[in-house]
Parts: sequence; C-alpha cells; structure tokens
Amino acid sequence: MGKNTVQDLELSFDVGHSSIGWAVLQSGAGVPPAANTPHVNLPGCGVVTFGADDCLASKRRDYRRQRRHARATRQRIAQMEKLPAHLKVLSADQLKQKHQQAGGHAAPWLLAARVLASNGDEKYLLDWPQLWDVLRWYAHNRGYDGNRRWSAHEAQAQAEDTEKEKQAHALMEKHGTETMAETLCKALGLKPLGDKQSSKENFKRLNAAFPRIIVEKEVRRLLELHQKKLPAITGTFLESLFEDWRAATVPDLKLPARYQGGLLFGQLVPRFDNRIISTCPITGEKVPGRNCTEFLNF
Repeated sequence: MGKNTVQDLELSFDVGHSSIGWAVLQSGAGVPPAANTPHVNLPGCGVVTFGADDCLASKRRDYRRQRRHARATRQRIAQMEKLPAHLKVLSADQLKQKHQQAGGHAAPWLLAARVLASNGDEKYLLDWPQLWDVLRWYAHNRGYDGNRRWSAHEAQAQAEDTEKEKQAHALMEKHGTETMAETLCKALGLKPLGDKQSSKENFKRLNAAFPRIIVEKEVRRLLELHQKKLPAITGTFLESLFEDWRAATVPDLKLPARYQGGLLFGQLVPRFDNRIISTCPITGEKVPGRNCTEFLNF
C-alpha cells in the first residue's frame, strides 16, 4: 500500500500481481467538521485489472523459464561429457565439436529414427561421434514430465504444456509412430530409411511436447541396440544415464546432494521441496515436508 499526498488529497494504491486498486481520500480543510468523529471524504475509488497476457509478471515468468531451461541444458551436457571421456570412447575435442566436425550428423534425430525404424540393422548403427550427437540432441529434447516439481506453483504454464503433450499424442496417432524421432521424421515428410535428409517444414510450429516416459524408453532402446557394436554401453553406462548418476563412479563428476536420477533424465530437487530449515521451533525435530499435515497445521 502506498500513499502520495497532494494538498488535502491522499492517493492510495494497493498493487497486486494482476491488478491495482486505488482510492482518493480528502481530509483537512475541505472536510466539514464533525463532533468527536474523524471524517474523510472519498471522492473516488476503483481498480485497474490486467489480463494474463498483458501482465508484466507473465512475461517475466516466461523469460525465467527459458533462462532456467537453457542453463540446465548446458549443465546437463557438461555433466554427460564426463562419462564418455572417463570411458575413453571420445576425446575432449570430439566432445566439444558438433555435427560433421566430429564425424557426426547435422540431423541427429534422423540418425536416431533410422536406428529405431530398422530395429538395429547394422547398416544404420552409429559410431561414438554420431551417437554423442544423438545423445546431446536428446539432452535438449528430454520430453515432458508434467514439470511435477517446478510447475506446482505455475498452473498456467502447466496447462500450456499439457496442451502440447496432447498434440504430441495426436501426432503419433496420426503417423502411426511410437517414438519422438520417428514422429519428427513423419511430420517433416521424411522417411527414416530413405535418402531425403532435409525438409522445409518447421517441427517447432507443431507445438508438441512428447511425454518423458516415451522419450526415456526410446533412448534406452536406441542404446541397447548399439551394445554389440559399442561394448562400452554396459548396464552401468545405462544406469548412469537413466537411474543414478553415481553408478559409473566417474572420479571428477560431482553433483549436489539434491540432484536425483541419472545424467540424462535426472534433475535437481527444487528448494521448496528440499527445505533448508533444519529444526521445527515447536517439536525440535526435522521440519516435515510442505505437503504433510504437520507442516500445514504449523
């Protein structure tokens, strides 16, 4: 609440996240005296509301999500690089180079679709530089998990992502596909096992977000199909990417204690789920989770 006095007028504002309430109060010389009773005139009052798309907070939230996503992706790829470097299957230069520079491919999603569509035909299996390009692409496109942790307090963003997920299901049903990479090819008018490698279509305009569980199964199958050709893809390698980043015991790989899951599909637990208040001022015990009855009562 703020006030700005102009002679005998006071302007009061109540600023909210999508509205501003205002009132004009008059006191002093312009107000008739009353016995033993404070008197204030109210010449005017009202409220100004802003639509969700017009509110500055909405744009700020979108930009914050974009920055957070970009930062997390960079960190994820940097962490993943340490695994093939530890296994000595890729050099430091190969890990930093992209696409054709390292013997990879400009369209890693097409390489993935070929392997999946051919069910691991030796003709379409990848070498390590190509496979690294594919894994790096999946690091950027891990699929949608409902943002179960981060979007709990962002209902509007969650609703938008849910619509994208429905669109992804509709695309898979339309093209008769079961993976993100193969659906991408179909939507762009490409055949995974064909010779055509480019399209004028823009997949981003389809506004689709594939479910995380589908992408996880897709990447796991892709890697398992390479186990004979690339012996370094062991059970421990897969566990490090999918379930527990500590499985491969990479010496120089250190992640915070609040990081859960594997290198590719894991994430940091948000601090509102990982409370930093160590003891409860009432019981003296560890503070319970924010959704439990004890905490809500407190």
